[in-house]
Amino acid sequence: MTDVTVWDYGATSTSWTDADNWDNGAPAADKIVVVPTGIAGYPDLTGDTTVHALFLQAGGTITGGSNIHIYIDGETAGETVLGSANTNWTADVQGVITDELSIVVTYGSGESKIKLQPSSGSIHDLEINKSGGDNTVHDGALSISGTLWIKDGNMVMQANGDTLSVTEDIKLGNGSDAGFFGHNDHDGAMDARSLEIITSGSTFISTEGVLTLDGKNGSNYSFDNQGGTFTNNSGTLKVTGDGGHIREQGTGNIHHLIVDLGGGSETHRLSDSTTVEGNLTITEGDFQPNGRNLTVAGKTTIGPNSGSADQATLTCSSGTMSLGSTKTDGLGLHVQQGGTFVGGSGTHTMGSLAVDNNAAAKFTNTSGVNTLNGHSNDSTRVIIGGALSTCTAAGTITITYAGGGYNFQNGNAALINNLTLNSNVTANLSAATSITGDLTISQGTLTTGSNHALTVADVVTVNGSLTGNGSTLLFGSLKGTGTFNAPTTTVTIDDRDESTGKALHIDGMTIATNDLNVTITSAKNQDLQIGDDKIHDLTINHDTDARINYFTANGSIDGDLTITRGILNTFNRTLTVDGDCSIAADGKLEASVNGNVAVTLGSLTIANGGIYNATSATTEITNRTGGGYALQMVGTSAVINNNDGLFKFTLSDDVYVT
Repeated sequence: MTDVTVWDYGATSTSWTDADNWDNGAPAADKIVVVPTGIAGYPDLTGDTTVHALFLQAGGTITGGSNIHIYIDGETAGETVLGSANTNWTADVQGVITDELSIVVTYGSGESKIKLQPSSGSIHDLEINKSGGDNTVHDGALSISGTLWIKDGNMVMQANGDTLSVTEDIKLGNGSDAGFFGHNDHDGAMDARSLEIITSGSTFISTEGVLTLDGKNGSNYSFDNQGGTFTNNSGTLKVTGDGGHIREQGTGNIHHLIVDLGGGSETHRLSDSTTVEGNLTITEGDFQPNGRNLTVAGKTTIGPNSGSADQATLTCSSGTMSLGSTKTDGLGLHVQQGGTFVGGSGTHTMGSLAVDNNAAAKFTNTSGVNTLNGHSNDSTRVIIGGALSTCTAAGTITITYAGGGYNFQNGNAALINNLTLNSNVTANLSAATSITGDLTISQGTLTTGSNHALTVADVVTVNGSLTGNGSTLLFGSLKGTGTFNAPTTTVTIDDRDESTGKALHIDGMTIATNDLNVTITSAKNQDLQIGDDKIHDLTINHDTDARINYFTANGSIDGDLTITRGILNTFNRTLTVDGDCSIAADGKLEASVNGNVAVTLGSLTIANGGIYNATSATTEITNRTGGGYALQMVGTSAVINNNDGLFKFTLSDDVYVT
């Protein structure tokens, strides 16, 4: 049995080292030290001391000071302390600590218990530095005003719900062996300035609840796994301090991660590629992967869902981002009010994407490729873009989800720059949708659903299938070799494919369901490669009468050709119009440039100011208008330049020619 010495204030001083103040001599490494309640004066520590075990009874007081340590190198083994037999206790501190006091546990011959719960004052530093694998078990909640450092040995919380609060850092390792903290069933809240796992053999088992890190260590890390093991216990890591970094060079991933900094301008960064097994939630501050790869298996949510813009930001750069890849039980990325996603330039993969219908929800896609391969499980939507959101168009979004039909909607033209559909399923518009760049249907089908409008500023390429229903379709240009189930409305083309100069390149496309009616309204000169009988009615209506459409191959129109404004130049290609050809005052049909090829028209009507520069070969008229005219020139300024060509009328009925 170990000797017990009890403070009894027998001398005139309060000196810890005065033997007359103790009933069994001054504290020493081979004595259990007891400071009871009800004494007239209490001990002052002016320097470090070593004891076998320590008891500070509720109502008792020890006065410490800055950087003063009590080293404890033993435990009780049935000795009578404060009237009771005690076993396996290393320290029981429930009284008053004046100033501060640090505890160093070096006992390592078996499991021992500690309880550090001063009624006032604080334990500044707690250090566990003992050899062997036996636990130091803390009984109850633990609050440390300085650092908890488990240099060597194990420490656990006794009850599952016990809390741990450390004002400065939690550190593991750097002793002769390694440090270990935690157990798998613990769910009490934990907080510290930072967590530092120093050595490769050290392990930190986190709480099933929330571990909050509110600052950074001397190396600017909030979470600093330098090569040890972090066991997440399916809990949550929450970082709340400005300027910190997350270093993940060891084993184990973060489960849930919450970034909740002190303001929208405060930052937190990755120093290594990191995997989050659950969800990433950014409610305040700027989280920056910093060129590293970030994988989030669950949902990424940005923004507090209230207030002004830019409160919470995920700022990507060149790293690879994977946010909810293949996820079909909820969104991959959700940008809420107050949230901002900055895509950077890396390759991204997401299950699905939603940007809320609020000006304070902001999204910029990566300038590279963002692949979406899941859905929200909310009407099976892959993209949800609010019309009021603030977006900047960039890069390409490719949808590869192949598990069945899916929906997407985008009311904000700047959310999607380029969109590629590359899975052999049906994609359905669930709202009017705008695309700032190109739409490419590599395979599968895109249908406009319940007649939702589809606007594509640049090139639409259909190598799969596009179904237009009764929707309003506005494209920059149209090309491809797939199937276009034409709408019952007119398709408007208002630009060209800058790589080829073509507004239409559909000679290899299959047109089905309805007649394809097209109006061209571009402010640029364009080429047309329309093939035979792909277009029913074609209207040319440019911004000025100087714009030119050039045929780049022979073409035929099985309905009407109307040139309202601008020039259609056959460019030495044959032109066949089964219906009426009408040339308005600002229109011109140019068949004379290199024009030794046939032009066949159902009828020809030229308004006052309209011009037909005829082919030098044959212009054949095969039918007549509803008014009975095969050729009608309205007004004295209607012009036909015959270019020595032949006009041939091949009708079986009587007609008017005026």
